[in-house]
Formats: sequence, structure tokens, C-alpha cells
Amino acid sequence: MRDSPVPLVTVPAFLAALRAGALPEGPRAELLGGRVSPGHTPTPTQMAVIAHLYAALSRPQVAAAGGLAVVSAAFRLGPGDLLRADLALLRAPGGGRDAGMVATGVGGSHDPQAAFVVVELARGRATREERVPLYAAAGARELWLLDVARG
Repeated sequence: MRDSPVPLVTVPAFLAALRAGALPEGPRAELLGGRVSPGHTPTPTQMAVIAHLYAALSRPQVAAAGGLAVVSAAFRLGPGDLLRADLALLRAPGGGRDAGMVATGVGGSHDPQAAFVVVELARGRATREERVPLYAAAGARELWLLDVARG
């Protein structure tokens, strides 16, 4: 008897299950290639780096220029891809010179093109091989990969 393949999940179905609390992977879950994964839990050192960057990107000058720092920002990158960036600087709704552009997208996810910068903690080879191409294809303007372990 053959195992049947795991059905691929779409972003709308994933978001509906996430809102309903029906994902065993928990609230940090991601969708990569139509498959649900538990997402990344940062180490204390990685969290300290993210907290430091968040503080820098949350300054009043950044907000006055139309920026909004968001931790664990969900980005809809394709029909079967919703990734959580560790940090993102988005255009604030109604802020800055691009006041008409809204940072929040469908289902609470964010439009990667509405991000000034997306910050991802390096998670090994998979980050460069799987995640970076998805951000690039979706039109993310700038992606910072932070390898805290290697400095």
C-alpha cells in the first residue's frame, strides 16, 4: 500500500486554518511550497539582535518618514508560500510620501513590494536556496540576511 502524497495547501486555506487555531505547527507557522512548517524560533542571541534592530527602526524619524517596523512579518510570496520575516520595515498606511500604499495585504499578510527592507536570520543553506529566491521573485526591494552565529 502506497502512502498518498500530502496535499498542497494554498495561502488562503493556510490563513483560515491559522486564524481558527487549527494548525498543530502553532502561530509562527509558515507555508513553503504548499507545505506547512512550524517556522523559526530565534535563539536568545538572535532575539537580542532583532530587538536592537527593531529599536533602531522604530525611532520617531523613521515613523515620520513613513516607516513601520514589524517583528515576525508575514509575507505572501506566491500561491503556496507565506513566510515570516524576522523583521521588516514597511510603508506605514497613510505615512510618508507614498501615503496611498498600504502595508497590510490579504489576510493580514504583507506585500513584499511595500517593504523598504526585509530582515531574515540565516537558518543555514535553506535560507539562501529556498527563501531568498521567493522574496526576489515576489519583488522584495531589499533583503538583509543576518548570520548571528558567524557574526
